[in-house]
Amino acid sequence: MVSCIGQVKRLTGLTADPRFLSQLTWITYHHSPLIEKIDTVRAFYFGTSYLVEVDIVLREDMMLKQAHDIGESLQKKIEELP
Repeated sequence: MVSCIGQVKRLTGLTADPRFLSQLTWITYHHSPLIEKIDTVRAFYFGTSYLVEVDIVLREDMMLKQAHDIGESLQKKIEELP
């Protein structure tokens, strides 16, 4: 029964473990020196995996392609996490 309740919590959007959130923050912080600030790091259980949201701040005058490349490569890095 305990296992069932745990699974229901995960299916309904339980926030991820603080260690996982710390890991996401560390990866984001070290991803690119062009990231000026980490605005938001959120992760929720989504079935057997996670739904992750990371908001970063880049220079206002950065070219769109460069900003997109930074965001996309960070996304791929996060998606490769076990």
